[in-house]
Amino acid sequence: MENLFIGESPSDSAHAPTGWLWLKPVDGGIELYTYDDSVWVLKHTISFADHTHPTLGDINFTGTISAGGEAGITGARTIDGHTLTFKNGILVGYEAP
Repeated sequence: MENLFIGESPSDSAHAPTGWLWLKPVDGGIELYTYDDSVWVLKHTISFADHTHPTLGDINFTGTISAGGEAGITGARTIDGHTLTFKNGILVGYEAP
């Protein structure tokens, strides 16, 4: 996927090319859609409440978080008017325009 759309409703589907990915915030999670053959198709729903990794055991996020020795980002990023706020690599805020 080369194009990402984040928002409550899809972009104008008459102009959205195949290959777009839409992340729709919903209560307690997100829905993932792809744009295929002129329609948005729900591919996956991620529930934050039910999101676990039982094979990893207990994970404690009270310290710093890193991947491959690189610390997670802290700060805000704006993508298509939507502001995503990160603290030590964890998404802690989302604001729609």
